[in-house]
Amino acid sequence: MKHLQLHIHYCIYLLLLAFYTPAKAEEEPERTAAAICQEASEYYAQEQYALAMLRYTEGMEAAEKEKDTNTYLICTGCIANIYEAIGDYEADIIYLFKGYEVARNAHNKAMTSIYLSNIVTAYCRMGYAGLAKKYYQLQQEQPYPNDTTEWRYFLIYNKARILQAEGKMEESIDIHLQARLFAEEHGMDSIYALYQTCEIGNIMLKKGDYQGALKYGYEGLSIAQRLKSKELQVNALDILANAYHSTDGDSARKYHNLYLSMSDSVFNARNFYKARNSIAQYETRKSNQHINLLNTIIDKQTLAITVISLLFLLSVTLLILLLLKNKNLRNAQKVLFLKHKELERTYINDRNQTPEITTSDTSIPLSDEQYEELKRHITSTMNDTEIISDPDFSLDRLAHIVDSNRTYVSVTINNTYHKNFKSLLNEYRIREACKRLSDKEHYGHITIQAIYEGVGYKNAASFIRAFKKEMGMTPSVYQKLEEDSLADRHEQEEDIATRC
Repeated sequence: MKHLQLHIHYCIYLLLLAFYTPAKAEEEPERTAAAICQEASEYYAQEQYALAMLRYTEGMEAAEKEKDTNTYLICTGCIANIYEAIGDYEADIIYLFKGYEVARNAHNKAMTSIYLSNIVTAYCRMGYAGLAKKYYQLQQEQPYPNDTTEWRYFLIYNKARILQAEGKMEESIDIHLQARLFAEEHGMDSIYALYQTCEIGNIMLKKGDYQGALKYGYEGLSIAQRLKSKELQVNALDILANAYHSTDGDSARKYHNLYLSMSDSVFNARNFYKARNSIAQYETRKSNQHINLLNTIIDKQTLAITVISLLFLLSVTLLILLLLKNKNLRNAQKVLFLKHKELERTYINDRNQTPEITTSDTSIPLSDEQYEELKRHITSTMNDTEIISDPDFSLDRLAHIVDSNRTYVSVTINNTYHKNFKSLLNEYRIREACKRLSDKEHYGHITIQAIYEGVGYKNAASFIRAFKKEMGMTPSVYQKLEEDSLADRHEQEEDIATRC
């Protein structure tokens, strides 16, 4: 089911791309944001979603520099859809709201309506029917300027999704059938009717109606093959595999194997890993730019206040300067804290994946297979908190554990992580320290001294120095920001519960 939505709004995005991409972009020798977005859309059309995500990220960053709002909106929306396809609904909703705010502030009615439709879908996928209804109301008030047929179709579609989120499966099926009939009667592309067929097949699975699921699964597979849509073939194969699971083991295995094979060709895990890293790097650069801008503003304010302080009361002026600096510094630290939390989530998801290096280093006599095995052993050992928290853990100790020597291990670390062993060890230890500082349930009663000793540091000075280098702030400031973040989350949860 998670693959179905990715394809749904693509035709709308291509339509908007045709309307909004400047015609002169094709004549310009430089790779403009619009040209990069066009290349990403070609990958998207070929169902090469990982490559599309890489290019959309590049296009989004270029659009920000060029102040090309329309291209930015297209790239951001497609990135959100790809995140939804791989089941990362939290990242999906973040990018949807980023695009929605930009579209609304730019008074772009078409893109505002599309983002509202996708926000409704995302909340339905997450099970937040109350929030979905809120934005569905806004969607009803914001029709597409040039195509009310598409708009009315997705209104019907989202109504069915909301009913699914509320657990009203029979009513949802009726509305999905209405959406399919609407698409057929209005001469829409066959894929619009196919979406509804796949939705109904998935609902049948949830109801335990496996015969119904088989019916819609086979129908969906036939149409998807005719339309040459690999993504929707993946969805149909998944329906068939699950429908056969409790009745025909051989057929279940057959369709499950077909599902895995085709899913891997459409959603390549290694390429998606690269794409997610690319987005993480983009967000890090953006945060660093924002922090640098804040620091620049603070420096200018400091200079201005210093000059004014020569003319007015020195003590009052210095007090104002201190308040302004503290406020902006706290805001900058909060931005950095949130970014580190986002990167930590990415690390947890990809924790067991070793960074990809195509060939072994020629300076050490190892075959590619031996080199890859050594990398895996190093990564596995560094992920073992108990081992790295030993104060006496060293490069020699690591080499002994992975059954190698310090030269091979050192070269492998340098080539894989682009840093030396000491820097890598500090990164892993500080990451664990952050985890414990954030875990009030298990470590709330423990002092900072006990935490840094527990992750392998012998004194406070070395711990604070390493912590500031990795996190950009002291442990006490990080702990305070974590407490503020936890309070904000509790407030948001209470607000959601109240609305629902």
